[in-house]
Amino acid sequence: MSEPDEAFASAGWLRPTLSPSHKSQPPDPAAPINLAFRLRQILGVGIRAEVVRILLTVQAPWVNAQTLARSTGYAKRNVHDALAGLSAAGVVSAFTVGGEHRYVADRPAWAALLGSEPDELPVRRDWPQLLCVLRRMLRWSEQPALATTSDYLRASQARDLLEATSTDLAFAGIHAPSSASPERSSRDFEEVCERLLAAIGAHAPIPQ
Repeated sequence: MSEPDEAFASAGWLRPTLSPSHKSQPPDPAAPINLAFRLRQILGVGIRAEVVRILLTVQAPWVNAQTLARSTGYAKRNVHDALAGLSAAGVVSAFTVGGEHRYVADRPAWAALLGSEPDELPVRRDWPQLLCVLRRMLRWSEQPALATTSDYLRASQARDLLEATSTDLAFAGIHAPSSASPERSSRDFEEVCERLLAAIGAHAPIPQ
């Protein structure tokens, strides 16, 4: 090797010197998929940009702090502090129903600021919950033992899996029915798989 990488060589590794190809480009901030990047440029990298992103893209008339905390990964107390600041600035509306604080963003106003129409804002997907459930379903459906398992036991296991993942499914907006009938449990499992794949936007065979 004629020109080893000095940084790697100092750590005891051998690698040729690399030079950038300059093929990569910065993301287009105006593209809908890059809304999070643009909000970070406006509000800074932190909780406020993440809270506003959820409020602008969630398909719900309002959101509470607990939902925002779970969606953003920040502590509920920190989310409350960010919402208080955004509400005081007048860029987020807050109201109370039954002692619960609820929040909503003015999508037309934010869309005008971003130079787009309200219906051009991207739609939020609860990827951690959706992909977690999909991973569990795929692992269960790929078990070799299922090939020799009776229909009744397989349906019972499918029902148990739906119950175990019902919280994540509900958070992602997917209803997971619970049925005591083994026959119905199998159909419920297939229907939930179809809704899950539709939410993810995937086109894959449904686990049988």
